[in-house]
Amino acid sequence: AEILDAVKRAPSEKVIILPNNENIVMTAREAAAASGKQAAVIPTRSIPQGISALIALKPDASLEGNASTMEAMAGTVQTGEITSAIRAGRSGEVAFEAGQSIGILDGELIAAADSHVDVFRHLLERMQAQEKSLLSIYWGTDASPTETERMLSYVKQRYPSLEVEVVEGGQPHYPYIISIE
Repeated sequence: AEILDAVKRAPSEKVIILPNNENIVMTAREAAAASGKQAAVIPTRSIPQGISALIALKPDASLEGNASTMEAMAGTVQTGEITSAIRAGRSGEVAFEAGQSIGILDGELIAAADSHVDVFRHLLERMQAQEKSLLSIYWGTDASPTETERMLSYVKQRYPSLEVEVVEGGQPHYPYIISIE
């Protein structure tokens, strides 16, 4: 209902919806269909994908052209999330203890370690950072300036040609969200 209301209140008859969450894509499509407007849903699964899609937006392009370009751009982004496990468990091959740092790559738990920095290193390896050009680090409310500096030092040493941007994301629950393209 909130998405539908937002689409209806939009001052344009053409609207692009960026869900930025895999669980909301279907709901966004339903809202677009029910809105009575020309609405396109770019199936972004993360905030970094949404940001990348927005950068590709061309105000003078057609809705279809923008949707196609924005979806292609969002598809080039890999998203990693670093948080702490609230309980012990296992997901696939990865076992973790309560309090350990865990890393999620495009929705899949891929790493557990005793520090966010160690998980960050593992994520970059799995993301094949050596083949990419831009790394964005969104630090959240629980991020540590010391850990952030250690991450940046690691990137400068291990991936010197990788452009890095650090953004105050302010997100709860995930001290770090990283994206690479």
